[in-house]
Amino acid sequence: MDTITYVQSLLTFYLKGEIGADQNFVKLKDPNTILGFIPLGSHQESIPINQITSVQSSFRMRLGKLVIGILVAILAIAALFKRFRRSSSIDKPPVPMP
Repeated sequence: MDTITYVQSLLTFYLKGEIGADQNFVKLKDPNTILGFIPLGSHQESIPINQITSVQSSFRMRLGKLVIGILVAILAIAALFKRFRRSSSIDKPPVPMP
């Protein structure tokens, strides 16, 4: 049996799912979670191959949303650097005058 192990999400990299192919079945194993990140058991399913009729896959990326996301990320990083620079100058003790 050929088995593919995958990560369910980038945030929950420790939760791994499996997809396997047998002679007559496609077997799925997904981890169950509480609150989306605490592992609690797994869900297993076997699908007969003769019940799979067609498979489709598509991927769409919208350029406008990508550009807006990049701009928001740049503004957030700039705001963080500005905040850290301002707070680091306030925290320094004053230099005594000679």
